[in-house]
Amino acid sequence: MADISIIGAGRLGTSLGRALAERGHRIRALACRSLRSARESRKIVGQGRPVTDVAAAAAAGRVVILCLPDERIRAAAVRLARSGIDWSGKTVLHTSGLLTAEALRPLRKRGAAAGSFHPAQAFPEKGMPPSRFRGISFGLEGDRIALEVAGGLVRDLGGRALIISEAAKPLYHAACILASNYPVVLWQAAAGVLERSGITDREALRLIVPLAEGTLRSVKKLDPEGALTGPIVRGDAGTVRAHLEALRRSAPEYLRLYRENGLAALKIAGKRGLADGKTRAIRALLEGR
Repeated sequence: MADISIIGAGRLGTSLGRALAERGHRIRALACRSLRSARESRKIVGQGRPVTDVAAAAAAGRVVILCLPDERIRAAAVRLARSGIDWSGKTVLHTSGLLTAEALRPLRKRGAAAGSFHPAQAFPEKGMPPSRFRGISFGLEGDRIALEVAGGLVRDLGGRALIISEAAKPLYHAACILASNYPVVLWQAAAGVLERSGITDREALRLIVPLAEGTLRSVKKLDPEGALTGPIVRGDAGTVRAHLEALRRSAPEYLRLYRENGLAALKIAGKRGLADGKTRAIRALLEGR
């Protein structure tokens, strides 16, 4: 089991520390900007020295995980490289979905193995349960030794390692955003449309959540293409027309969102064999022709 220091013990860092500690790893230090926050993380994780000095935290671990915002990772690497720490034999990982191990170049030059270690999961709260990591994919990239270390952590967490090339990381991260962040935008839009029909926010949530959960179950059982239902995949131009007219009258700010998503759905419907005539009719409606 590894001696691990976590720099940036916020929502992800604290959750990660808690999960790794439960699997037998030794959390040596938890660094935050404020000592109060670090102490709070220490209570959740159950071990690790709470500190504000990132160099002190890094010195305590053989594996150093930077759970920092993207814009702070390179600066942290520079600062740590100048700290006087002996980096030979250490592995440094950052959790950015976008940046590559190149962001840790100053530490590589000092002898550290460097890699990126991105859990493809959302962490909306500090200290999420260890089960949050179980079954998820981790985007890994970097040096051979760093990949070996990161892969071992992924196995211990019950996740799946997905090796990403340096060039592919921006596309990988964009896909994660499409899958995790943008559905929230659609659900918020659905709640906004429901509000225009006289349905309260609370009732809208009660409608949307089971509907979304059912869709996710279908995606898991089938695949995105097979899970698509609704008027477009049926070729029901009349229903699409009615939706567009209602949105134009009562919720015009959501009209473009409906049209663009409808055109994307139409491509899936075409793959599933929707007749050319029905495809043309619905495309004309969605494109405003």
